[in-house]
Amino acid sequence: MRRYDEQEIVTHFRGLVFDDEYQEYLRFHCRRYSVLLAVIESCARMLSDHIGSPCRRLLDVGPNFLTQYLRDTFPTFSIDSLGFEDHQFKCRDRDIHIEYDLTHTDNEASWPQAEPCDVIVMAEVIEHLPVSPSQVLSFLSRLLKQGGFLVIQTPNACSLPKRLRMLCGQNPYEMIRRESKQDPGHFREYTRQELQTIAVASGFTVHSYFTANYFQGETFGSAVFGRLQWMIPENLRDGSTMCLRKQGQQAETVKVHHFKCFDKIALV
Repeated sequence: MRRYDEQEIVTHFRGLVFDDEYQEYLRFHCRRYSVLLAVIESCARMLSDHIGSPCRRLLDVGPNFLTQYLRDTFPTFSIDSLGFEDHQFKCRDRDIHIEYDLTHTDNEASWPQAEPCDVIVMAEVIEHLPVSPSQVLSFLSRLLKQGGFLVIQTPNACSLPKRLRMLCGQNPYEMIRRESKQDPGHFREYTRQELQTIAVASGFTVHSYFTANYFQGETFGSAVFGRLQWMIPENLRDGSTMCLRKQGQQAETVKVHHFKCFDKIALV
């Protein structure tokens, strides 16, 4: 499997015009991208190896740097996007963008129709939505083929830094920014058990779950926290990645292998 290095991801976008906010976002999330890309590649390979149906269409919920990197890295895939369009990340001829406000998923009549995908990625999105997550996952299930994968990344609601801030009398969660509909902040973060319960209730099988400190904070504490992450219990790490499979096909056995310094994370 290819190794996705965070510095390589940052370099990939060098020379493109992005404002300071975009550049800071990329630096903060590049390590998370390196983990996510390995998981996506593993899902695509599993579809091909174990089902005999090659992955041809992937949907990224919330166009961003990842969407563009996927299009550049997997040129044979159709990489569609859903959510609010970001004109800095252009669709190719074979890609489509589905303009849709996910806060409307509580109204099933509003759900857009689209060709079913092999893999859907919803990374760092679900915590921004003031609607029931089961409604969101039920909607995405409609857009996923039987046996396909849904990969979710979201902050761990009970990570160690948040617990420490609460012990100090500080609220670890930011205020909701209602002045920005496209970036209102985090309405609700989730624990592992909550995500699993929601996924199963929405018709998915949980194939893998792991936590890791892949957010690139600039403070001394976050740097130490990242380096010592494998000494920290899994339920205290700051980022959660869950790989779900749409039911309707016999589940494969899935194991998650962790490699030091995020060299790769593979599903086998």
